[in-house]
Amino acid sequence: MVYSQIQKIIYWLKCKKYFEDNSIIYRYSKKQSGSVLVILPDSDIAFDFAQPFLDRIEQKKNNNISFLLRDSLVNFYSDDLKNFSELFSYQDIDSLGLPTPWFIKKIRKSNYQNMVDLNIEFNPFSSFLVRACNPEVRIGFNYDNSKKYYNVILDQNYQKDLDGIKFSYDSNSEITALYEKKKHKIDEIINKVKNAGIEIYDISTDEGNLEDVFIDLTKS
Repeated sequence: MVYSQIQKIIYWLKCKKYFEDNSIIYRYSKKQSGSVLVILPDSDIAFDFAQPFLDRIEQKKNNNISFLLRDSLVNFYSDDLKNFSELFSYQDIDSLGLPTPWFIKKIRKSNYQNMVDLNIEFNPFSSFLVRACNPEVRIGFNYDNSKKYYNVILDQNYQKDLDGIKFSYDSNSEITALYEKKKHKIDEIINKVKNAGIEIYDISTDEGNLEDVFIDLTKS
């Protein structure tokens, strides 16, 4: 969305109202826990990217994890996921594409300690909501000005750098890499992760048609 000059001023005033000056700086802890709100993507491309992540969450059956999705996209997701989901509609979005004050207040009441935005490109609604709620952990993807909204930033370029490898991330700071053994070597993946500045704490592999690599991180 391209804002006019007046809309930019209104946006700035909203940021001043909702964004706390003392934004929380995230420091990783192995004992990190608490409730999690996962904001599901608004686009088909992002949905495909997020699906491995969602599959892993559903396998864990963690009742501390809730989801936020647009009501028009609810049929894209499983019934199990819907049972733990909060819906929003066009009525919850203002003229700037931002969450309404009422909706921000509603999400704040749930007091989530962790929020994850799975939109891989800038989304004014989800990014503003995460920052306005200001939980201890605010996770989002890397794009221009992403540091303004998140304190843990994921680089979606992994999938572009390693064609054919699907990465997913869960709330336990675990990265899963799915790849074909004939096309890629595990050393190649490990080097890519290290070059991205991520410290590897532990690695385990699971044999199959695809090899699952689970990497527990001590730093993101």
